[in-house]
Amino acid sequence: MKTSPRLTRRGFTAAELTIGMLITTLVAAAGGALMLAVSQGWTHVTGTSMAQVQIARTNESLEQLLRGARMIGRYRAGTLNDPAATPAAVLVWREDLAPFDGIPQFDELAVVEYDGTKKQLVLYRPEFETEAARAAGNTNYTTALLSLDGMIEVFKDSQYSTPYALNAEGELTGCCFNVVAANNKGSKPSFEFTLQFTAGGRTTMQYGTATLRSPTD
Repeated sequence: MKTSPRLTRRGFTAAELTIGMLITTLVAAAGGALMLAVSQGWTHVTGTSMAQVQIARTNESLEQLLRGARMIGRYRAGTLNDPAATPAAVLVWREDLAPFDGIPQFDELAVVEYDGTKKQLVLYRPEFETEAARAAGNTNYTTALLSLDGMIEVFKDSQYSTPYALNAEGELTGCCFNVVAANNKGSKPSFEFTLQFTAGGRTTMQYGTATLRSPTD
């Protein structure tokens, strides 16, 4: 009886093993690079989206405050590219609260100022812890007084004035304000602003105009 020839098996040679390991390494490296690129892409998109949301919120907060204002008082223009310049700021008579007497009072005012050190837009609003504090600190003003030099600082320096940042620290790298006066009886003044944001690795210029809804006569 004839027997089948015995099958012999041989292992991989050193050269074959080396080539196999090299191919595996290249495939793994390519996969890792792809995953890294996807991860970085998502991180960039997420960071940019969050920055755009923050910019939109800052613009909306400023527009809402100014559009509903009763009067725009003293303001400083500011600048976009000179850190040493006097920062932009504006004093606003936000609204005429009860008893609706047409007289500006401390708790009806607000200041918006650019903080060039922290690169933030800051809203200063009145806060009274008690009614006794309100009675002591809720000063009456005249509309003419609100337009005088130093009134922005008077309001900010009050113990009842509380600051709130309107954007994340370091994002706002420039800020300019401008007031366009009413040009005839019954027309409404408007407030223009330019905000320069540097966020998400890019610089964005934002322009806005807010026309007062109920200006004083």
